[in-house]
Amino acid sequence: MSNIVYSICTYIDKNSQKKFIDTIIKDYKIFYEKLNEKVDFKIVTDIPDVVNEQFEDIYQYYTKNNIQHDHPKYFNYLKLKENGKDQFPKHKNALKAWNTKFYLIEEFFKSNYTTMTYFDCDLILHEPPEEKFVPFPEILSFQARTQNPHRIAKEHIRVTNKFLPNIEAKKYVNMEFFYINKNCCFNLKEIINLHEIYSLWEKDSLFLREETALTYLFYKHNLFNKLQRHPPEGFHVKYKPVENMIANTGKWNSKLKYIESKLK
Repeated sequence: MSNIVYSICTYIDKNSQKKFIDTIIKDYKIFYEKLNEKVDFKIVTDIPDVVNEQFEDIYQYYTKNNIQHDHPKYFNYLKLKENGKDQFPKHKNALKAWNTKFYLIEEFFKSNYTTMTYFDCDLILHEPPEEKFVPFPEILSFQARTQNPHRIAKEHIRVTNKFLPNIEAKKYVNMEFFYINKNCCFNLKEIINLHEIYSLWEKDSLFLREETALTYLFYKHNLFNKLQRHPPEGFHVKYKPVENMIANTGKWNSKLKYIESKLK
């Protein structure tokens, strides 16, 4: 087998986690079955030990060195209560899940697989045109989005401009889904690794968001012009009832409503 599909589903609420696996990720598998394509699937349901250890280490690094944060949002998510428990367990878990994507990329490059496809565990995939769709092309595919010039710059853009002042960053990376082929990866194996990512965390806690770190790395290594679009792509699930019964209840509740509707 030369192709693998990864997804990360590490919700603290294991009952909800199972529902996402039984619905959304099940649909991913059906998608490839319809294409009559043989792929391996790996679903990560627990944060890898190495990622947990890195988060413990970086929190100690920030506190022991009294690091001052220009934008402390993600650092705050790491804070502990007086009893040693997390102040923001769901937010911290989300940060860990986001950075597990780098762990999977590193694992992929150590494997015998030729291609990897990654999907977040809460996407509805678009059906690609059958006559044009090549499931495993020799390309590198991450979705690049353009910063709206009329809005405050996203943290991806701000931190890239901070550390690469000679570059006028206008695009940023989205990591909800991506595709890597080892035959056309532009040395990505050397660019993305957990050691490199940790060194970015030491520079600025905004790099704790995986898309911010990757945006910076893609500008640093001039990779934005190498990226190509590759279906299947998707969008985050959102429950849309006939009557807006769950208005203003938040994205998470909306996702759960969608999952429940799929399970009926």
